[in-house]
Amino acid sequence: MSKQDFPAIASAVAEISFLYLTYGNIHYDEACSQFAHGAQCASLAQRQGHKDDIVIAAFLHDIGHLIAQHQQKSDMNQQGYIHHSQLGADFLKAHNFSHAVVRMVQYHVQAKRYLVSTSKCYRALLSTASRKTLQQQGDGLTKHQQQVFENQPDFEDLLTLRHLDDAGKDPDMVTSALSYWLQKIELYLQHVSAYAKKFNLER
Repeated sequence: MSKQDFPAIASAVAEISFLYLTYGNIHYDEACSQFAHGAQCASLAQRQGHKDDIVIAAFLHDIGHLIAQHQQKSDMNQQGYIHHSQLGADFLKAHNFSHAVVRMVQYHVQAKRYLVSTSKCYRALLSTASRKTLQQQGDGLTKHQQQVFENQPDFEDLLTLRHLDDAGKDPDMVTSALSYWLQKIELYLQHVSAYAKKFNLER
C-alpha cells in the first residue's frame, strides 16, 4: 500500500466516525440504536468465525440510514430510509471498500425479500419495524426474482449477512465501543488497498 492511500482511508474512517457519532443513537423504530445494531451484527459475525468481509459488512450494512439522515432526505420515515441499502453501497464503493462488502450491503434488503418468499417461518422472525419496511420494500420476490437472486455467486454470503441483521437486535447485548470498529474498518481498508495493488485489481 502506498502513502497516497492513507489520506483516503483516513477520510473514509473519519466520515464513518462522524455518521455514527452524530446519528448512531437513532433507533428507527427498533429496540436497538443504529450503532448498537451494527456492532451486534458484527460481533455475532466474529463469534461465528466469519471472514472479515462479512464482519465489516455486518457493521456497516445500515449506514445508508445515517447518510440519508445527514442528507435530510425528504422521504425518510419512522423506520429510516427505504433506499438505504443502495445509498450505503454507493458510499462504500466510493470509499474503496471491497466488492464483496459493497454487494452484501447493497443486497441485504433483497435477501430479506428472498427469505420471506422461500421460508414459511421467516416472516414471523422479523422485528415489527422490519415487517413494516418489508411492505415498503415490495414484500416477497417473484419466482423469477428468486431464481436470479439464487444464481448470484455470493448468494450464501448475502443470506449470512441477512441472518446476522435479524439476530443483532438484542437491547441487552454488550459490544465493543465505536473506536474498536473504526480501527477494524481502517485495517480492513488498508488490507483491501494492499491486495488490490498487489494483483492490480479494481475495487
